[in-house]
Amino acid sequence: MARYLIIGNGVAGVRAAETIRKRDGRGQIAIIGDEPDGFYYRPQLADFAAGHATEASMRAKPDKFYGDNKIKLVLGRKATAVIPAEHSVRLDDGSEEAYDRLLVATGASPRKAEVPGADLTGVHYLQTMADARALAAAAKGAKAAVVAGENSIGLEIARALLDLGVKVTYLVRGERFWPEMLDADAGQIVEQHLGGRGIRLLTGQQIQAITGSQGKVEGVVTTGNDTIPCDMVGLSLGLAPNLGLAGHAIETDQGILVDDKLATSAVDVYAAGDVTQAPELTTGQRVPSFGWLKAWRQGQAAGENMAGGSASVADAINTLQVQILDVDFLAMGQSNPPPGQGMRKESAVFPDVGVYKSLVRRNGTLVGAAFLGNVAEAAVIEKLIRAQADVSQLDPAIHKQMFDEFSLRSVIVGVLCPVCKLAVPLAANAKEGDVITCPVCGVDLRLERMPNGQLAGKVVA
Repeated sequence: MARYLIIGNGVAGVRAAETIRKRDGRGQIAIIGDEPDGFYYRPQLADFAAGHATEASMRAKPDKFYGDNKIKLVLGRKATAVIPAEHSVRLDDGSEEAYDRLLVATGASPRKAEVPGADLTGVHYLQTMADARALAAAAKGAKAAVVAGENSIGLEIARALLDLGVKVTYLVRGERFWPEMLDADAGQIVEQHLGGRGIRLLTGQQIQAITGSQGKVEGVVTTGNDTIPCDMVGLSLGLAPNLGLAGHAIETDQGILVDDKLATSAVDVYAAGDVTQAPELTTGQRVPSFGWLKAWRQGQAAGENMAGGSASVADAINTLQVQILDVDFLAMGQSNPPPGQGMRKESAVFPDVGVYKSLVRRNGTLVGAAFLGNVAEAAVIEKLIRAQADVSQLDPAIHKQMFDEFSLRSVIVGVLCPVCKLAVPLAANAKEGDVITCPVCGVDLRLERMPNGQLAGKVVA
C-alpha cells in the first residue's frame, strides 16, 4: 500500500490528493498544512476582507471531504526538512512522517518591505485568511491608506479597502501603471478605471519610509519626499516561493526546479503550485509563476504521476488572471514583449467601453495574448498558443470578434471566473441573471452586466 505525503493544504495539494484517490483507492494519503484554516478560496481574500464573503463561503471543500476520501489532515504543523535518503519529512514538533511519494506544495509568501517603519502596526499584506481578518479589523477605524505594489494582490488590497470605506492612494513606480503587463493603451484604460473608482494614483513614487507613533502607522514618506498622512499601508511587493523545506535536499533556483512531469531532483519527490519553477512553452525555459489555475493544473498532473500516471505540463504557458476592480484582465504567454526578436503585436483598443485585446506572434507563431474588459476569446486563443499554432490557423470569425468593434459589442462568449480565473466559455444564448458553474473550481457564478456593457461572473453566496 503506497504512502502519499502532501505538504501544503492549498489548491495544488488538495487537487493532487483528489487525483491520487481517483487512481488509487487503497493508498494512504496525508496532507500537512501550516495554516490553522482549512482549504479556502485564496483568490477571494479581498472579498472576505471586505465582507462580501463569509467564513463558510470561503471554504473550498466541506469538512467531510477529507474523511470521505480517507485523507489524513494535519493543520497548524510546519514541515521543516525533507530527508530523501530515508523517505521522510521532519515536522516542527520533531516528529517525522514517512512517504513513498512526496509532494511539496508549500506555496509562496509575500516579500516584505525593507524600509523604516515596515514593522509598525497598520502595515498589511494579503496572502492568508489571517491577513484578511487583520485588514478588515484595521479598516474599521481607518480613513486613509497608501497601497504600493503594481500586481494582482496590490489591486485586491486596494479594492478591499475601497469597499470598506477607506480612501486609497496608490503609489506607481514609473510614469504609468504596471508597464510589465500593460502596454500604454491598456494602461491608460486601467488608470482611468482606477481613478473613476476613487483611487488617487501617484506616479514616479515609491515608499521611502513609513512613519508612526506609539507603534502605529501615521503616514508614508515617498521617494519624491512627499508625506502622505494615512492610517494603513497595504503592500504587495511580489511573492517568494517557500523554499525552506527544500533545503539542500532538492534542487532550487528561484523556485523548486521541476520537469514537465513535476518531478524534482530528489527521487520520489514532486512539487506543484506557486513553489515551483516549471517549464514554460513560449520561452522554452523554467520560470516561476503564480496563480490558482496554474496550481490546480499542476496539482492534478502531479497527483496523476505520483499514482503511476504520465501527465505532462510541457504545453503550460504563463498566465496572469485578475479582476482589476471588477474589470477582467487576462494575459497569457509573452503578452507584452519588448520589440524585436521576430515579435509582432496586433492590438485593438475600445476606450469608451474599457476594452483592450491583443495577439502576439513570433515569426508567425502565436506566443501571447492579452484581454482587458472582455475575455470572450481567451479559451480559444490559449489552446492555439499551447498548440504552437501559426496565426493562419486562427478562425477569421474569432479574429474579427476580437478586433472589430461591432463584433465586440454584439458577441460575448466567455467570462473570467473570479475564483480560479479560468476563462469560462458561455452558451450563445447566455444572458444577465443566468447562473453557471466554473468547470475547474466548481463555484456557481451569476452573470451580471457591468457598466461597460460586458457580462461578468459574480460568485453566488
